[in-house]
Amino acid sequence: MHNNHWSTNRVFVCERAAAWSSINTRYFGRLRVSSLSDEPLDASLDAYDVGALRMFRITAPAHHVARDTSCGELPTDDFYKLVLQVSGRGIVEQHRRRVELSPGQWILYDPRDPYEITNPERCTLLVTQVPRAPFGPQAFRPACRANRARQRRRPAQCLRHLPARAE
Repeated sequence: MHNNHWSTNRVFVCERAAAWSSINTRYFGRLRVSSLSDEPLDASLDAYDVGALRMFRITAPAHHVARDTSCGELPTDDFYKLVLQVSGRGIVEQHRRRVELSPGQWILYDPRDPYEITNPERCTLLVTQVPRAPFGPQAFRPACRANRARQRRRPAQCLRHLPARAE
C-alpha cells in the first residue's frame, strides 16, 4: 500500500488556498473548489493506493466542490466515488437531487456527471474511488433512465445513500 500525506499547515497562510487547490487537482482533477470559511485554510489529505482502490482521508474547513461541463475529463472518470461523512455535515447534489449527510452516513455517486458538494462546516471525509470497470460502463445509468418518471417522486434515485448502520 502506497501512502502520501499532504497538508496546508506548513504553508504560509496567504499561500494555502493555492496549495490546497494544487493538492486537489493532483488527485481529483480541475474541479471548482472554494473555501466557505474566513479562517486560515487548515486542511490535510492522506492518499492511499490499495490495490485497484484509491482511498483518501480529507480534513478541511467549510468548502464547496463542483464539477461542471467546464472541468473536462478528469482522472476520476474511471471510478465511482464512495464518500463517508466522518464529521461535519455534507450536502451532495447531482441530477437535480439533493442528499444531506451527517456523521456516519455515506453516499456512492458517479463523478463523471456534474455534481456539487457543500460541507458547510469543518469536516472529515473518507473517500474511496472504486474502479467502474468491474461494474460495466453503465452500472447506475439504466436504473436512472428506467425510473425517470418516478425520479420526481423519489429524489435520491440515482444517488446511492444509506444511513449509518454501525451499532
